[in-house]
Amino acid sequence: ISDIHISIFKEPDRITQFKEFCDLTVSAFKPPVVIASGDLTDAKARDAMGSGQHLDEWKHYKRVLDESRVLEKTTWLDVRGNHDNFNILNIDAPDNYFLNYSAQGKHHSRSYLHQITVNSRKYSFIAVDACLQPGPKRPFNFVGFLDAKEMETIKELAEESKRLGSESIICFVHYPTSSILYGGDESLRDVMAKNKDGLAYLCGHYHTLAGIAPEMYTLQRG
Repeated sequence: ISDIHISIFKEPDRITQFKEFCDLTVSAFKPPVVIASGDLTDAKARDAMGSGQHLDEWKHYKRVLDESRVLEKTTWLDVRGNHDNFNILNIDAPDNYFLNYSAQGKHHSRSYLHQITVNSRKYSFIAVDACLQPGPKRPFNFVGFLDAKEMETIKELAEESKRLGSESIICFVHYPTSSILYGGDESLRDVMAKNKDGLAYLCGHYHTLAGIAPEMYTLQRG
């Protein structure tokens, strides 16, 4: 799932739908993993023009996870999106609520690796946090950015996946590869191309691109 956009100012049914997903959908399908690829909260001002992190939105997100007990039903892998990073000075800022109100924030502040085994086959999930640092306010926080240090971390995670014996790697990030800038010579596409075990790249961010692309997916050649 992606772009949940829990808001305290508009569309309260988003919280209800999110709760139904955690209560009913996950219980029915019993997936070994659920990926929440960013924009967990909306972080817009009441007038929808400005931005800022709202603690109550994050409390709603955590409350649904807790009350549904979804973390007992599956492994919940979440990562930040640009809305979760609006107006955030740095990763340790007190209003970076992802650290304390998400499923993975207390264990992983940025990119991380999680491995599962299904029917004796090992799968690695690499979460990529491509949020800008510092995080600008709206409307200047739209693209992602990976500096050389974070790219090195991602390459190390891919190598760790191989050492752990994973047969398939799933990379998930909020941003499509087309909306990520880089501080070094290598891109995520380069890293993925070097890994024969790469199975999928999952993202969100564009929604339906104003209705132009209601279903966005592509198959990489080779």
